[in-house]
Amino acid sequence: MGCASADVMLLDPSRSFPPTENVLLLFEEPEDEYEIIAIIEAKGSQYNNQSEVVRAAQKKAGKIGAHGIIPMTNERREVASEVIPNPVAGSPPIYIAGGTQMTMKFAAIRYIR
Repeated sequence: MGCASADVMLLDPSRSFPPTENVLLLFEEPEDEYEIIAIIEAKGSQYNNQSEVVRAAQKKAGKIGAHGIIPMTNERREVASEVIPNPVAGSPPIYIAGGTQMTMKFAAIRYIR
């Protein structure tokens, strides 16, 4: 149905890194030295769960060369169900399910080696 997406804001757009395949989801600051290279905002529709939103952020982080992402914020917004008239004459109305929309922000990090 809906698909989760992510946008990235590079902290220094003049720098670039090779893509990474496995972006770690970190719940605390790593002990190894690292730098924050971007802020990623991932969004999902009411049809996405939290893991789909996180995976969208990981995918975007891999494209910019991040080694990991650290959650910063997690916002939820309830969307009410909706019934709209069907434009086809004589057809029943269309039901759009409600649910929870999620927006998460992450710090994308890269280890300094």
